[in-house]
Amino acid sequence: MMNVICKRAATIDQLQEMRGSKFVQSTLGNTFEKIKKELQDGVYVMFTGSPCQIAGLLHYLKKKPENLLCVDFVCRGVPSPGLWRNYVNFMEEKFNSKMVGARFKHKTYGYHTTTMKIDFDNGKTYYGSGRVDPYMKSFVSELASRPSCAYCAFKGLERPSDITIFDCYEYAKLTGKEDDDKGYSSIFVHSEKGKKVMEGIASEVECFSIDAEELVLYNGIMVRNSAKANKKRDEFYSLAAEMPINKALNQVAPITIKDYAIEKAKKFLYSTGTIKYIRKLKKKHTIAVTK
Repeated sequence: MMNVICKRAATIDQLQEMRGSKFVQSTLGNTFEKIKKELQDGVYVMFTGSPCQIAGLLHYLKKKPENLLCVDFVCRGVPSPGLWRNYVNFMEEKFNSKMVGARFKHKTYGYHTTTMKIDFDNGKTYYGSGRVDPYMKSFVSELASRPSCAYCAFKGLERPSDITIFDCYEYAKLTGKEDDDKGYSSIFVHSEKGKKVMEGIASEVECFSIDAEELVLYNGIMVRNSAKANKKRDEFYSLAAEMPINKALNQVAPITIKDYAIEKAKKFLYSTGTIKYIRKLKKKHTIAVTK
């Protein structure tokens, strides 16, 4: 089963396994217990997780040791592991093969056009965006998140972590430099420890200092506004408990013929550069509003 778990990495090779977004609630197991033991042994530990997982770890430890670095991310909500299992079963039946790999934000059509990429044991590969993929559409529509995510205590700039990371889609607007569509990151630094870490890697990465409120205004609408409750969330999960995810989704948020047509046209639009042109036109008429 394709489960998302929290695991330890002590080498670069082990770290590679953790790369990429995973829009599923991860299984912590006895991670906190292991971290506490290593901290007591004087090991320098970096724990990366959702804001609520960071808060959970610190509550468990009852204090924040000097040899612990906490890194969270701007979260859009956490879908149920059960919904993910539903999706895996649906896809494996559809492709008649076991799923062996999943990339939730594959740059099939560039960084700005997120695509789900699924690899199967029989050699087949599937691509589908949040427009037509049932799991991704349920996620971006806020149908998949836990009810508690709508009342998350960690929306905003104040967080228990040392560093917060999130996408930087408006890199060109914020820096005045050309966006190569390969991807950039936004970073909030919350502590002196986080500041020292950033200073330590400054020679290895290109960084720009930007006012936090400006970053939120133009690039971080999710910092304060996600996740939001979807009124059809309970209905969707009730249906998904009885049927495959695609059928459950189509009863509450149907994937239309237009959606499939746009998805099919993406390859041509991307290869000709038309997607970038359309994106620029849309940005000229879009203003990000935060509360």
